[in-house]
Amino acid sequence: IAKKILGGDAAVWVLVESGDPTKDDAVAELISEQLSIMNDELTLSPEIIDIAEASNLETSIHFSLVRVSRDDSAEEVFISMLMYVEQGLLGLKSSPMVFPIYARGRALDVLVGKGIKEKFIRKDCEFVIGEWGVDEGENPGVGLLMAVDWEAGIGKRWIDEDILLVGSTTLARAVRDESSDLTTSALTSYEPEANPISNRLLRNIIITILAILVVVIVISLILRPGKIAGKKGKIK
Repeated sequence: IAKKILGGDAAVWVLVESGDPTKDDAVAELISEQLSIMNDELTLSPEIIDIAEASNLETSIHFSLVRVSRDDSAEEVFISMLMYVEQGLLGLKSSPMVFPIYARGRALDVLVGKGIKEKFIRKDCEFVIGEWGVDEGENPGVGLLMAVDWEAGIGKRWIDEDILLVGSTTLARAVRDESSDLTTSALTSYEPEANPISNRLLRNIIITILAILVVVIVISLILRPGKIAGKKGKIK
């Protein structure tokens, strides 16, 4: 996903499969068809095109699709993060889910089951190629923890400092013009930063473990009355 974004994709649409080939293939076909249409129909705003052309960057639009199986153990952590993009997703595992990933590994939203429709696909694609905040916190969606050094991947600062908003496609295209080798170095030189979601998850896990330990200790004391009584007898 990171390689595709750093390579110039405006967004990578991640299909988390339900396990039902009929459902998953139908969704994959719909997404692929719509992304192909978006690649041909959508264009960047004149302001962003001016910035891109001034830096000799490409202005073409490209979206791609990546399918992920729930049975793939290598994707377990990644899928777990996606399940917290919105509440209630853990209970919808029997439905295919689609997550548009844009910017520096940010899940814009999620489309699930019958909610995966052409109008919503277009809406998300139009947002991604439009103008969004330079400050990641200003943008919709949830940041995903990814082993990528985005700064090294981008390679050079080309955005006009007078421009406060910029679309993701032109940002990603900067990498292709800078150096194809930067993608590899970006993916191998990353040092993870603190992620709010992962921090909360870790805290909840620790609290749960401590609670379990307390319960185990209490139960063990209750189930050993003989030894406790024996000790009291010796004290007397």
